[in-house]
Amino acid sequence: MPDIKDHPTCAADISLLVPYYRSLPVYRELVELNHKVSMLHPDVLAILYHLGGHCIKPILEIGPYIGGSTIAMSMGIRRFGDRQRIVTIELGGTLDHPQHGSLDIVKDLVRNLEVYGASDYADVLVGNSRHQDIVSAARGILGKSGVGLFFIDADGQVDMDLDRYGDLMGPGAYLVVDDYFSGGDWAAPEDKVVPTKSTLDSLEKAGKVECLGIYGWGTWVGLIK
Repeated sequence: MPDIKDHPTCAADISLLVPYYRSLPVYRELVELNHKVSMLHPDVLAILYHLGGHCIKPILEIGPYIGGSTIAMSMGIRRFGDRQRIVTIELGGTLDHPQHGSLDIVKDLVRNLEVYGASDYADVLVGNSRHQDIVSAARGILGKSGVGLFFIDADGQVDMDLDRYGDLMGPGAYLVVDDYFSGGDWAAPEDKVVPTKSTLDSLEKAGKVECLGIYGWGTWVGLIK
């Protein structure tokens, strides 16, 4: 059995998570979650499952869509954690997608969280994550302890999200951002990928983050330095 660390701190640590969880029954649940709810690769869901479950501080999420990532993290909390809270912010609306389309994103999000038992762990805020009322509401729930894991899967303006919430993360906190890279039939649009990659590359060059790897269909996983 590989030496799996509760709190991976380097790329080698993270790289062990995927083959490890692929060997466990829970991976089949994450594959099913991908098929039914999530546009994230099952490997990424496994990483969120692990990081969320071992997070010792609250979790902040922007862009849960219809709940796949939130559910994966709540599964980890249920398995490993101490009822840690997830604050998840969703703008809402509709999305035309060949597998996971939604006519009412917030309605589908709330329903899926209830169906998968994730609503016990997640506080859903509906609105623009950068509007002051949402920022204040999120900070009010998160409190003064800060954030141990920040997952972003929104519109590519990662710099704007970090401007508003980055101070909640101290050294060693995990930052996970989707759409750093995209390809294939369901590729994310360039106007989302390009600014995401630019922001993360700049932060890494400045020594503010450490990239621990790119997983699945282009999800960036890293640490705050």
